[in-house]
Amino acid sequence: MSDSKKALTENIETFFGFFEKQLAAIANIDGDSQELFQKILYVSLIDALSVSIFPRKSNRDRFVFAVRQFAPRDYWDKVSIPHLHRLLHVLPDPAYEQLRREVNSDLSDWPHDGGPIPVSRDLDLAHIRKAARLKLSGTSVSLESLTHIHLLWSCRNRLVHELRGSGYGMEVSDRDEPYYLGVTDIDATDCEDRNSVSLELVYPGAFLHDVCKSMLTGLRGYFTSNELDPYQSYTFGSHWLKELQ
Repeated sequence: MSDSKKALTENIETFFGFFEKQLAAIANIDGDSQELFQKILYVSLIDALSVSIFPRKSNRDRFVFAVRQFAPRDYWDKVSIPHLHRLLHVLPDPAYEQLRREVNSDLSDWPHDGGPIPVSRDLDLAHIRKAARLKLSGTSVSLESLTHIHLLWSCRNRLVHELRGSGYGMEVSDRDEPYYLGVTDIDATDCEDRNSVSLELVYPGAFLHDVCKSMLTGLRGYFTSNELDPYQSYTFGSHWLKELQ
């Protein structure tokens, strides 16, 4: 093995070894805020890894592209039906009547036993696009923003910028994939409101851990097979501004 090839191999091993140690450290966090802190650090780790492969993309694009490519899941491009259901009631336009009826009917068939509902029940973006005549008008919300890959980005933003999770769903300990959970408003004073149930989307900490793990495995293989140095995407030096290095 040439010296340059040996140096490259060492860089790849050092780079991914560092992030594997960070992932293990995050998983071992304990305390009252364990769940929140872990999720914040998991999405931060995803952010950091995404720089290695897409250093010139915007924060959002590199996060979304990196997760989709190196942590593939069959539900990334599924539209969250509860979110679409809400949007179609914010938009009373008759143009969406057929889609609205389909979504209402689909939701009525979901289980009502109080248990977690897997996101595999959501509908594919391509199907919704066709039913919605390709795009929605009268709103700044796009169909793409209701897919799980983009909802993960939205979840990341709230965790990082607001130090809190999204929605009111609770984690079920044995779940490592996203799901919906029916939540009743027990604080409501009106009897009718107390009986109403919202379907809360939950991205468990174990799920975010697995996304990080998948990205580490996928990216390690990518950099190794393509003989690329992940450190080339980052700036190092004494000065904090990239332009001064």
